[in-house]
Amino acid sequence: MSTNIPRERFKHLGDWLIARSETIIGGFQIGVCISIIRAESPSWFTDSITDEDINRILARYKEHVTFWNVGINVIRSELQAFANAVNTDFNYIAQKFDGLPARRFPPEIYYNYARIQKKIFVPQPQYPAGGYWTITNFTQDDIYQLQGNLYSLDPQATISILTPPTVCQIQGRFTAAEFDEFLKRSQPYPTYGQNQVQYVKIAMF
Repeated sequence: MSTNIPRERFKHLGDWLIARSETIIGGFQIGVCISIIRAESPSWFTDSITDEDINRILARYKEHVTFWNVGINVIRSELQAFANAVNTDFNYIAQKFDGLPARRFPPEIYYNYARIQKKIFVPQPQYPAGGYWTITNFTQDDIYQLQGNLYSLDPQATISILTPPTVCQIQGRFTAAEFDEFLKRSQPYPTYGQNQVQYVKIAMF
């Protein structure tokens, strides 16, 4: 278990609780998760926990008990303890557990930086349908185009061209899915007589 995982890195509280309750070898300790919940103030937990968080915890727990073939009596006992910790009816928790897949939901992590490259498609003169993609420099017009969608990604986000100018950096707070959607919206429209342009993500951190 790690106690140094920042809460703000996770979009969902459930993923943060899971990360703090996992073992070095990849197991999940629901007892540790319950202890963390009980150690937090009631007002903090009541205001923050959601059905999505509970679903994520239960799916991770189901993945764990399925892999280790844990007995039904132990599962019932631990689900009861979890229901008590989240101040929820046991039958409601048990029904959720039964209906969820036995695998962890991919955690949604917040990133502060993303870097992209600009590529252009260079057609072959003899075969217009064929060609190749090559990396090229960003221009100020590219930055203006990307800035047009930046507010929807994060109102506080900023963008800059790095050195070499084939790389552009966006700073803000966003998940990988949110950034991919932003990049999809920001792709340049093909212009007649001009090479096709594509923005490609190369790093997030």
